[in-house]
Amino acid sequence: MSRKLLETDGPEWVRQGIITREQHAQLLALYPEEQRVVGLLPCWAPCCWA
Repeated sequence: MSRKLLETDGPEWVRQGIITREQHAQLLALYPEEQRVVGLLPCWAPCCWA
């Protein structure tokens, strides 16, 4: 299971009574949000060799 699935489908599971809001929150706590890494990739194209 992934956090993304819990974020998208979890509220529907709560609405349907499959899990409680508290259980949804507990499940989300098991999957911390990913830190997005922003970086630069080296350019190996000949146009960049000047």
